[in-house]
Amino acid sequence: MRNKERFQKINWIVFGALLFVGLLLLSEGFDGTRKLVDSQSFDAGQSRLEFRWDSSQTALAAVLLFFSAILAIVWKRVFPFNVPLAMILSGFFYALFTMAYLTGWGGIIGFVGFVLFVSVGVIMILSYTVYFFR
Repeated sequence: MRNKERFQKINWIVFGALLFVGLLLLSEGFDGTRKLVDSQSFDAGQSRLEFRWDSSQTALAAVLLFFSAILAIVWKRVFPFNVPLAMILSGFFYALFTMAYLTGWGGIIGFVGFVLFVSVGVIMILSYTVYFFR
């Protein structure tokens, strides 16, 4: 395949940058939520850290693990789309993690990360598709 090393480098640099941004968002969300719990402001009880796991999270986790296993099996065959697909799955895992641990407005951080991961993954898939089929 033409330019394989270049595509691999682009994939992993973008994925690493997104993981870094996601971890920053997550740490800010947890820190901000922890500070809200300690404060006496009127909106202190709206967002809090608590572990919530019910059947919807279990079903989402099972589906995500299934798709992750499929992606691991076909990893080399779907190059260069493998890392963008992993980004999309990571966005779902990110949202699942924040749904399980953040309540209230803090949970929006999970959906911001989800949208970020999915949109960058879809843009990369579209750009690779246009590049290969032009």
